[in-house]
Amino acid sequence: MGSETNPINGQSGANMKLWRKPFDMVDKAPKPVRVHISIDRCKGCGYCAEFCPRGVLKMTDELSPKGYNVVKVVEESKCLGCGLCEAICPEFGIYVTAEDKEEEPVTHA
Repeated sequence: MGSETNPINGQSGANMKLWRKPFDMVDKAPKPVRVHISIDRCKGCGYCAEFCPRGVLKMTDELSPKGYNVVKVVEESKCLGCGLCEAICPEFGIYVTAEDKEEEPVTHA
């Protein structure tokens, strides 16, 4: 019951490999993002940390100026940029922005 095998090739789902890469794999890959937390707005409810699908956020013992425990970004590179933390925050204290890695070409006059 733990590991079901495919009746066609006998492989389990965890060990299966794609025979080709999808054509739009580069377009669909998660773009690098940056998570911004407003310490002044955060009231330490923990919804963002609890519901983050990748565990990017974590509650800390650090206190905000208002005396609430605040959330901290643990590993920003794991962030998908789904915006769930942004949507679930009742105080609008967190937002996600796309990080532009590509620099504009420099033109000399």
